[in-house]
Amino acid sequence: MTKTSKLLLFILLGTLCFQALSVRVSSNSKSLYTSSSTLESTLESTLESTLESTFESTLESTLEFSSETSATVTTSQTFFSCSSPPNESGWSYSRGFSTIRCVGSGFTYLGPYGIGDIVTSATLKLNSHRGVVVSFKLAWIDSWDGESFKITADGALVFTRSRSYAQQPGNTCNTAWNDGYEELKFGFNHTASTLTFTFTSTLDEANTNEAWGFCNFEVTPTAYPVTSSGSPAGVNIPGTYTWFPCTGPTNDASWSYTTAFSTIACAGSGKKYNGPYGKGVTVTSPALLLSGHNGIIVSFKLAWIDSWDGETFKISADGTTVFSKTRSYAQQPGNTCNTAWNDGYEDVRFGFNHTASVLVFTFTSTLDEDVSNEAWGFCDFSVTTSSNPVTSSGTAIVSTSATSVVSTPSYSGPAISAVFPSAMDLGCISLPSIASQLTNAVTLAAGASEQTKTIIDTTVSTIVNGLLNNPITGDVAGSNACLGNFLGSEITEEIDQCSAMLLPDTSEYSVIAFNVPVPGGFCSAQPEITMAAFCLAIGKSSNNLPSLSIQANSGALSCLATAAGSGVGYVIASAIEAGLDTVSLGLSLTSSFEKKTKIYTGKVEDVQISGNYYDYISFEVDPTQFGIPSVFEISGSATRVVKVMDNAGTWISKLGSAKGVKDVAKTLFGDLSMLVALEVELTMALADKTLGLLPDLGPYSLGLGTLYATTSTSPLASGQSLKPGVYTYVAANNILPELIADIMTNIVSKVSGILDTVLGDLGINVSSLVKKLTPKSSGSSNALGFMVNTEEISLFVQTFLGPIDVIAPKGTEMSVECSFKYNGNKFSCKLHLGSVTKFFTGLVEGAVWVIKEAEEFFDETGEAIAFAAKELHSFTNKAIKDTATGIKNGYYTVSKFANQAAKWAEKAIYQCGMKTVQDAVLCGTDVITDAAKCGADFITDAAKCGADVVTDGAKCGWSFVTDAAKCGAQTVTDAAKCGTKYITDGAKCGFDTFSSIAKCGVQCVTSLFSKCSCKLPKSCNIANTCSVALSCNVAKTCSIAKSCSVPKKCNIAKTCNIAANC
Repeated sequence: MTKTSKLLLFILLGTLCFQALSVRVSSNSKSLYTSSSTLESTLESTLESTLESTFESTLESTLEFSSETSATVTTSQTFFSCSSPPNESGWSYSRGFSTIRCVGSGFTYLGPYGIGDIVTSATLKLNSHRGVVVSFKLAWIDSWDGESFKITADGALVFTRSRSYAQQPGNTCNTAWNDGYEELKFGFNHTASTLTFTFTSTLDEANTNEAWGFCNFEVTPTAYPVTSSGSPAGVNIPGTYTWFPCTGPTNDASWSYTTAFSTIACAGSGKKYNGPYGKGVTVTSPALLLSGHNGIIVSFKLAWIDSWDGETFKISADGTTVFSKTRSYAQQPGNTCNTAWNDGYEDVRFGFNHTASVLVFTFTSTLDEDVSNEAWGFCDFSVTTSSNPVTSSGTAIVSTSATSVVSTPSYSGPAISAVFPSAMDLGCISLPSIASQLTNAVTLAAGASEQTKTIIDTTVSTIVNGLLNNPITGDVAGSNACLGNFLGSEITEEIDQCSAMLLPDTSEYSVIAFNVPVPGGFCSAQPEITMAAFCLAIGKSSNNLPSLSIQANSGALSCLATAAGSGVGYVIASAIEAGLDTVSLGLSLTSSFEKKTKIYTGKVEDVQISGNYYDYISFEVDPTQFGIPSVFEISGSATRVVKVMDNAGTWISKLGSAKGVKDVAKTLFGDLSMLVALEVELTMALADKTLGLLPDLGPYSLGLGTLYATTSTSPLASGQSLKPGVYTYVAANNILPELIADIMTNIVSKVSGILDTVLGDLGINVSSLVKKLTPKSSGSSNALGFMVNTEEISLFVQTFLGPIDVIAPKGTEMSVECSFKYNGNKFSCKLHLGSVTKFFTGLVEGAVWVIKEAEEFFDETGEAIAFAAKELHSFTNKAIKDTATGIKNGYYTVSKFANQAAKWAEKAIYQCGMKTVQDAVLCGTDVITDAAKCGADFITDAAKCGADVVTDGAKCGWSFVTDAAKCGAQTVTDAAKCGTKYITDGAKCGFDTFSSIAKCGVQCVTSLFSKCSCKLPKSCNIANTCSVALSCNVAKTCSIAKSCSVPKKCNIAKTCNIAANC
C-alpha cells in the first residue's frame, strides 16, 4: 500500500470513529448527559491528540513522499545515465520502469516503450531562467515505419522526430528488426519555476515489434532565450555594441523590464535616459553572443535621480555582481530631473574577466521607495569584448593577456614556499580584520631575504604605512584585503590586485593585497582612478633564494606611497606616469618566471625562457643594445620576462638605484635574454638595408604580440640557440585584420615582378591576389613575424585569401616569407598559396640580381628565372621590364648568365604585358589611299566616277525636228498637206441656174404660164482638214561624266605591338 493510500485510509477511519462516538453519546438518556458529556470530552481529547499525532506523522511521511516527486535543477542535471539508468525519483512510467542494453551503441537505455506508453518526469524546480536546453541519447528500436517520438514540456510539444525503417542500419537491439541511435539536442523558451516533461510516441504496435528508449537526459536552464536547436537566441556582439543612445533611447524589444519601459529627459545633463526606475525594478539585457574573449569592458551614463540615501545601484553579469555603487543625498548637486529632489549624473566605466560565449546583464538597486521619490536611469550603455583580461576599472591587462600568447609551462626550478607563518594565513577577508597584522607582515617579508629587503623597506613599507595612516583613503570598512599564503594560480586568477603578476601556478607565496577607495583626481591620480590597489607576493626557494613580485596601480603609488628618488617604487611610479594604469614587477633568484610562446625565428616556433626578472612597463627596443641594424622601431606597453646574465647582487643593486622606468628598460642589465608580451607599435625601415627587397612599413599599432630579444647566443630551455637579435610575432588578435591587408599588399607589390613570373603558369598575378585579400573572413589566419639578428633580416606575413579557381575554390591562407642576409647580399623568399608553394633565391652578379628557382630557402641550384638591376632597388614588374630592356640594349651585362639573360630579356621586356600602338618611329609607315586618313579630291571623271546618260541641249546640243510628240501639232485645212475631197456644195462650189424640168424637177412648174427655173449646187474639190506636226529644236541625248570624291594618297604610321608600361 502506498503512503498516499495509507493517509486516505487513516483519514477515513478517523472520520468514522468520530461519527460512531457522536451517535453513541446521542443515543443515551438525558440522565447520562453529564457523564456522557465528560466521557465524550475525554474521548474527544484523547482521540484528537492521538489522531493529531498520528496524522502529523503520516502527513509528514506523505509530504516527504510527495517531495520526492520533484527535483531541483540549478545549472544542469542529467537523468538516466547511459552506463546504468536508475529508477529516478519522482519519475513515472505507464508500463513500469525497465531498461534495455543495445550492443549497437554500447549504452543502456530507459525502455523499451511502445504503443501508448508514457514516461513522465518529476516536477523539476528551476531557478530564474529564460530558456531550457535539453540533450539526450535516443534509441529507435525495431520496426519504425514513419511514426514519431514526442516530448512535451508542461503539456506543450517541444520536440518531435519521425523515423522510417529505411533509416535503421542494422539489428543490434531487442528483437529481429533493425535499430538506430541518435544524439539529440533541442531548446525552448521557458520562465516558469517548475517544469514537467512527458515522453510518448505515435507507435501502433507492441514494444516487442517497435519501441523507443533514452538515456543521459540532460536539462540545462539558461539565463537567456534559446533557439529550437538549443543555441542562445540573442544579440551578436562584434566587438563593441551600444544600446539606448543618450539622444533618445528607444525600446529595444530584446530587453525586458519588470515594469514598463520608459524614458526621462534630465535638464541637468542634457541627456535622455532609459528610466526612471525605482523600488524593486529589474532591467535585463538580451543574451549577448560573444566570440573568443577574456574580458568585458562596460561604459554608460548613469542618472542618480532624486533622494538617494545610502542605497546602491547594481549590475550583475550572469548572476554575479560586477558593478555596485552606493549614493548618498549629499552627493546630489541640484534638482534638475524628475521631482523636487536633487539629482546627480555620472559617466561609469568598469571591467570584469569573462570567457563564456553568452552574457546576460541585470540592472537593479536597493531603493526602497517609489519611482517618484528616488530612481535611476541609464543611457549610452556600451559593451566591448577584450582579448585580454581587464581590471575592474575597464583597462586591459597586457601582462595577464599575455597568457593567451605567452603560456606558463610547469615550473621546474627549486620549490618556492611562503614566508608567513600559519597564524598569519588569514585569507581574503575585510580589511579592518587584518589591519593590525599588516605591519608584522611587512616586517616578515623584509626579513625573508637580505637581497630583497631594500625593496620591501623602500616600496612595500611606504605603501602599507600610507594605507594605515593616510587620512585620504575612503571608508575601508567595506574594503577587502588578502593576507596569507596562496598558490600562484590562486593569486593571479582570484585576487584582482595581483592579476598582472607572472607566478608559477603550483608555487606558494605569501601575499599582502588590498583595494581601497580614494578620491578621484586627488594626489595626482587620474580622475577615473577611484581605488588604490596593491599586491605583494613573496616566497623563498628551498635554498633560501627569494622570489618577489609587486603590483600597484596609480591610486596606490600616488596616494599611499611616500615619494622616493630611486628604487622599485620610483620605477613603478615613473611607469605609471608614462601612461600605464597598472604596473607589475618581480624578481626571482630561482629563475621561476618560466614562459613559453610562439615566436618568429625565421620560422614560427615555440621558445621558452626561465627568467629571474619581470616587469610591466612602457617599453622600447634599442637595436644597438643587441648589435643589430637600426632598421625598426618597436615600442608599447609590455610585460617582460628577463633572464639576466649578470651577477644577481649586481643587477638587484642597480634595480635599487634605478631612477625610472627608462633605466630598467635600457641600461639596468648587461647581457640578457627577454621574452616580452606587448601592445606592438612597429615601424620598419627595411628598403635600404635589404636593397629594395622589403618595403618600409608602418607605423602600425598591431595589438598584442610577443617579442624575444637576446644580447648573446645562448641555448634556450626549449632547445633553440638564437643569435643575438630581436624576434617578434603577432598573430590572430582583433586588431591585425584591420592592418594585415595593407602589410601584405606592400610586401607582394615590392616583389611583384618575381611573383608574377613564378605564378605566370597558374594564370595568377599579384594584382589579382591583392584584390582577393579577405583578412576578416578568417581571423586565425592572420600573422606577422619579424626578425632582425646579427646575420639577417626576415619578415613573415600571413592572411586569408578569397576563392581562386582550381587552386583554392573555397579560399585559402596565403603567406609570404622573405629573408635577407647581410653577408654576400643574398635573399630568399617563400610564397605559400593553398596547395602551391614557390621558393626563389636572389644572388648578386655584377650590377644585376639573378633570381633563381629554389626548392628551399637559399637554395642556389635552380634555373635563373628573372634578373633585376641592383641600382633600381626594386623587384617590381617595372624593375624587371626595365632590366630586360637594359640587357637587350646592352646597358646591363650578366657575364655568367649571358645567354640565359638575353633569351629572358626578349620575353621579359613584355613583363608588364603588350600594348598595340600606331607610331611611325616605332612601327614604320605605309603609303595608303584613304580619304579618312589622307583626305579626298572632288573630281568629275567618267572613268573614276562613272557617267550619266542625259538629254540636255546645253550639254548635248539640239536637233530640229518636226514631231507632233515632241513639238506638238496644229489643225490645218490644206490640200497640199491634207489632200482634197470632191463635194457638191453650193456654199463652197457655187450654183448653176437651170430652166429644165429635167434638172429642176416638176416642182419648179408653179403654173401653166410660168417658166421652170432653179439653181443647183455645183460640184468641186475642196482641201481636207488635218492635224499637222509642228517643228521644234529637241535636246540631244548623250553620256556625261559624274562628279565624286576620290581619296588622296599619303604616308601613315603603321600599327605594331610593343611592351606595355608598368
